[in-house]
Amino acid sequence: LSAPFAIAAVVVLPAFVGGRDALLRRILAAVLVVFFLGLGTANVKSDVLIKAARKAWQGENYFFYSEKIPTLLGTDFLFSKWNFYSRIGVSEWPDFRGWRLSANYDGPIPHHYMISQDGRAPAFIVAFDGDLEKVDYLRYDVPSLAFRMQDVESVLVIGVGGGRDLLTARLYGVPHIKGVELNPITANDVMREAFVEESGNIYGLEGIDVVVDSGRTFAYTDEEFYDAILVSFADNQAASSQGAAVLAENHLYTQEAFQSYYRRLSERGICGTASSAMWSDHFLPRMVNTYRAALEAEGVENPERHILAVYTPKADKAAHGMYIAMSKRPVDEALTKRARAACDDLGYTLVWPPQPEEHFWTTNLARIFDPAERDGFLKEFEADVSVMRDNRPYVEYAIKPSEFPALLLRLGKTGPNLPPQLEALAQLMGFFLVIFACVLVLMVSPLLLLKRDELKDGRGGRLVLLGIFFFLGVAYMLIQIALLQQFFLLLGDPAITFAVMLAAMLFFTGVGSLISQRFSVVGLHRRIGVIALLVALIHLTVMFLLPPAIYALLPYPQAVKICAVVLLLALVSTPMGMLFPSALRMMHQRGLDMTCWAWGMNGVGSVLGSVGATLISLNIGIQGVFIAGAGCYAVVLALARRVARNA
Repeated sequence: LSAPFAIAAVVVLPAFVGGRDALLRRILAAVLVVFFLGLGTANVKSDVLIKAARKAWQGENYFFYSEKIPTLLGTDFLFSKWNFYSRIGVSEWPDFRGWRLSANYDGPIPHHYMISQDGRAPAFIVAFDGDLEKVDYLRYDVPSLAFRMQDVESVLVIGVGGGRDLLTARLYGVPHIKGVELNPITANDVMREAFVEESGNIYGLEGIDVVVDSGRTFAYTDEEFYDAILVSFADNQAASSQGAAVLAENHLYTQEAFQSYYRRLSERGICGTASSAMWSDHFLPRMVNTYRAALEAEGVENPERHILAVYTPKADKAAHGMYIAMSKRPVDEALTKRARAACDDLGYTLVWPPQPEEHFWTTNLARIFDPAERDGFLKEFEADVSVMRDNRPYVEYAIKPSEFPALLLRLGKTGPNLPPQLEALAQLMGFFLVIFACVLVLMVSPLLLLKRDELKDGRGGRLVLLGIFFFLGVAYMLIQIALLQQFFLLLGDPAITFAVMLAAMLFFTGVGSLISQRFSVVGLHRRIGVIALLVALIHLTVMFLLPPAIYALLPYPQAVKICAVVLLLALVSTPMGMLFPSALRMMHQRGLDMTCWAWGMNGVGSVLGSVGATLISLNIGIQGVFIAGAGCYAVVLALARRVARNA
């Protein structure tokens, strides 16, 4: 946890390089190095960051974590390892009792180890020595519903983690078990090596096959059919640690995802989703609505006859849990009877199909299935329970786009314990404000203080030029993040997606910069406008054509998909790279010494664009980020025309 302070000290070191006139700069750099190293040393000796985290995480909704901050942040990990996009840690967690363990169970509970991703998104390893009787408590947890409702010969578990669902399937005697785990550290380093004995080698037992892949990609490429598919919500908290949900959700819970799972079901198969934390009650209606849309898209008439919904009571300080399932064939009386018996045994409530006992959720789910009532229910419900689609796949974010502006004004007036649907927004807006403050202090202020004379003469024309550099920075980041979100769905692996995206975009942007030096200086302002218009049109075209292209490419080998991504990025990035150097040449042609300002405003735009892309994506969708990026290039076109009139 002290590494950021050490990195900050290293970043300051180049300030020591310079001539004799650099004395003041060297003194300031020395002060900063001592300051950062002092903070790092203080953190090592007194755990400053952990104490701050414990204080920040004392809200009611974090009761489960507030007592375990040292464990989550890594002070007592039994295992810890980083990869490109996350830190996986394993620690003791002996008091774990399941996701929503039935109150009707009073037997022993085995020891557990927790796998955390960046301090959140917990998954649990059950201490298992091969004796299934010692893990009988798994029959009384929410995931057991998948096996209580019908006899299962084959199961696909998406999001295996510590293997609890694999062990549950083995407990019910399922002979063919397939699991998919996204993070290679969890699958290989933890489960197959470091904790292979503690877990009873659950990944390697006969009849169990675990692959490292994106669950979404696997569902498209797999050719087997399963009696049960279990999609766990255990990973949905990874959003807060990886860019406010921009890449963490993996597109596992969208309408398009459930369509792919539906196609992998056998004729009697059931696909189910379990959650242990329905904090704001929006998970259940939103998942039912998404299941409904997926079934309708697959040509299923009367989707309400293919869905089951279970509601669990609260446990300790935790919220209600749920289990939502869709069946390949209509839910008949036999399946309903087994589901009702399972709920009676566990103390849960079957809220769909409708039961003789009237329930709040039965009434509301009926409105979702009724086309005449659906729009009214979605409008009246406090949280956003619209269908989740690949364009906007954020499970935890339950704020209606229409309410976003008003909620921004409310954030400063709410108490320390925000409603759950506001927590992510408050965190994101706080992050945005910190970034904005850093931009002002570290980027804009030095320009104003040190280079203010450059803006004195001809202020209007100079500001127009600076506007071009600013919007080029904003647009570049908007388009980059929009493409990153789309290509993550295609390539599946976050590390590969980042590597391919950044390498290809930087390379072809450089190619565009190289090509731009061939442009004549005469009429350069007009050429910038033409290129900006071309880039905007390319991005709008990509916005419409990319989703169907991604679905078509999903079944192909990874090498083919990477080549397709590189080719598309060549088309998109090359003209983008022509704009910035052309604008620099145009500025110098006019005799303006504003190079520092140009780079500074472009950097400011890039920083604000990266955060803005997240806000737009969460509220409008990934396509909205494309539109915003194209709009920024349209602004560049307008500013270039203004320069042309002043030339």
